[in-house]
Amino acid sequence: MKKYILPIFFVFTVLAFSACGSGQQETSQEASQAQKTTKIKLEVPNFDTTKISKADVEAMINPYLSLKDAFVASNAERSQKLAEELANAIQNEALQAVKADAQAIQQSTDLESQRLSFYQLSAKIFFLVKNIGGNKEPLYQQYCPMAFNDQGAYWLSKENKIRNPYFGDEMLTCGIVNEALAVK
Repeated sequence: MKKYILPIFFVFTVLAFSACGSGQQETSQEASQAQKTTKIKLEVPNFDTTKISKADVEAMINPYLSLKDAFVASNAERSQKLAEELANAIQNEALQAVKADAQAIQQSTDLESQRLSFYQLSAKIFFLVKNIGGNKEPLYQQYCPMAFNDQGAYWLSKENKIRNPYFGDEMLTCGIVNEALAVK
């Protein structure tokens, strides 16, 4: 199985780059510069899933999806408000790392900094949904290979259709569906 991981990754990468080759160029030099200088390190804590219920995860899904939509619209102010709602929805102490990401978005006024925290948040939410469940409808893990200076970034969506939260209108449809998460 391990010998197939690299070829599978290569195929997904090629597909993702071809999906993003729409001929559109970034119009915001500031956004481009911020992404070029950002080195991202994904931090997903070792969650104790025995202390996290489906209800805990379910309480985060809709606020997370609304937050994703605010990033698609490139609305930093709305992202702050929705991140606060998400942070307030998290009551379980075992989910403090998720709450910290939401609070980082809430406390920042810079859209690119918010998007970096959203990337961290997305990885944690994906892990929780995949391993615990809590989604009452299918969710899709989507991927943009061009986010963060071609380092790539994932997010979750309730639609199969790509709406990129890392570039918004600049590259709205850049990305691929990486994985579908069935109702669990």
